[in-house]
Amino acid sequence: PGRVSRDLQARLWLLDPPEYYSPAGGFLTFTPPQPLAGPLPPESDPSASSDFDDKYRTGWLVPTALRRSPRLRAHLELVRRHLLALRDALALASVLGRTLVVPRLPCLCDRSEAVTIIPSCVFEASDLELPFHCPISHILDLGRLLRMAGQPGGVPIRESTLLANPLAPRSLAAPGATVRVAIAANASAIAAMRLAGKAALSVATSDAEAKASLGRESRWGSAEVLHLASAEGIFGGWADAASGGGGAAARDRFEQLMRAYVLGGSWCCSSWYKPHGAFDFAEPVSTSALPGGCGRDERVDEETAVCMRTQQRRRAAQRPFEFRYVPARGGSRARDGYFSLEVPSRVAEPP
Repeated sequence: PGRVSRDLQARLWLLDPPEYYSPAGGFLTFTPPQPLAGPLPPESDPSASSDFDDKYRTGWLVPTALRRSPRLRAHLELVRRHLLALRDALALASVLGRTLVVPRLPCLCDRSEAVTIIPSCVFEASDLELPFHCPISHILDLGRLLRMAGQPGGVPIRESTLLANPLAPRSLAAPGATVRVAIAANASAIAAMRLAGKAALSVATSDAEAKASLGRESRWGSAEVLHLASAEGIFGGWADAASGGGGAAARDRFEQLMRAYVLGGSWCCSSWYKPHGAFDFAEPVSTSALPGGCGRDERVDEETAVCMRTQQRRRAAQRPFEFRYVPARGGSRARDGYFSLEVPSRVAEPP
């Protein structure tokens, strides 16, 4: 899958049938998270020990490498945001029946099994400039991801360059083919945008609200391409059937797909012995089934206490946190010497 994916990205793979470029339901795209503004993190932390401490004494255990490399810390946080945006975009693509075009993702650390990648995050003698657009295989298991489309409720995936591929229908490049969807902070802003004739979603869009705003029966339902200004943290959850959503059943199906085909990746490696040098990515907190009556209308959600508290908890759970890895506990991972990401409790309401 990796080789074919790179050929598709370069528009060198020309063996797919016409329906690959014009799937039923159209496309959904999004602008990915970007590195924080400001200078690049320093290459290394001079206060951290550089002594080898892994199994072979030729590399570093996960906690040591993380202290040594501020760039790796920043990269892991950026990947956390990428996975959140990708998960939310997949949820919306599933709800809208669209194929997801995964954009090019900026990264702050290259990937290598050679320990010399630490602490600079680039190969020795490499002219790579950070940040760079990393292959999607640096973050996701591409083979698993592509198999998701064949599962009930699975979302088909396309490469970032598809819309510019010479085999794609010319209509995709026509004026108006792409509808840009703004992300609004509150119901008043959404109403103003829609009154001005713009497509918009809220920062806490439920499946029912997404279908009402962008689904097949909406003003924008026939658009060939919907482009989200952002997808990071915008999916608010699954409304119940009475509110027009899929409820807990839809949530469960979607989360099963995420576990089986999307999540579970890691960065490698600060040690020639992989268990000592593999960093689990931070996964987004699972989507939720919303309380009854929530997720039907943005303004009602803002005026209903239980709906507001639900979204406050969701946003609190998506805040950045300090990455801390501890020895894995129990099972084969513990026996082999892997480290696990210790995620703090992130479900409490913000102050």
